Amino acid sequence: DRQSLWLRLALAQSCLGSKQFECVLDVDREILALNSESAEADMLAGEALDEMRDHAGAIQQFQAAAKVDPKMPNVHFALGYVLWTQNQLEDAAKEFDAELANTPNHPQALIYLADVHIKLGDSAAAQPLLEKAIKIDPRIALGHLDLGIIYASAGRKTEALREMKTAEEQNPNDQNVHWHLARFY
Repeated sequence: DRQSLWLRLALAQSCLGSKQFECVLDVDREILALNSESAEADMLAGEALDEMRDHAGAIQQFQAAAKVDPKMPNVHFALGYVLWTQNQLEDAAKEFDAELANTPNHPQALIYLADVHIKLGDSAAAQPLLEKAIKIDPRIALGHLDLGIIYASAGRKTEALREMKTAEEQNPNDQNVHWHLARFY
């Protein structure tokens, strides 16, 4: 049924899951022809464009999704994450804050907002966000790494080493983790 938005969205999700990004964009155009204000379609297209390394296009799609449905789960996180990858830190922080307004215990939004604070030189604002996020979901390596960095700079060596080693266990191929551990040693 070419008129079924639900089936079109399922097809787009299937295309995304199988890394057929052009298919996602084709289905997105079909969905938007049926419903020009589909936040779900904009989100899927944004994810596909991000995977295709079209960051400007992804930002545009995520902004469109946020405009249509600002309460949609993960819409602000997705936009914030792409902005973060492009080092647009202040704009990323606004999006992570917006996601946290919708979902206060969103662990990834907490961790990436904390990472922005660290990069902007405000470890004091980052620490409680990281500690909260790790209690919610201890499997996110970036949270442990950033918390280890904060603890190391505060002279809390035992805690710093524990957090950095946890980050290393969770993501053993991350060069950034190894660099920080080497620097710590």
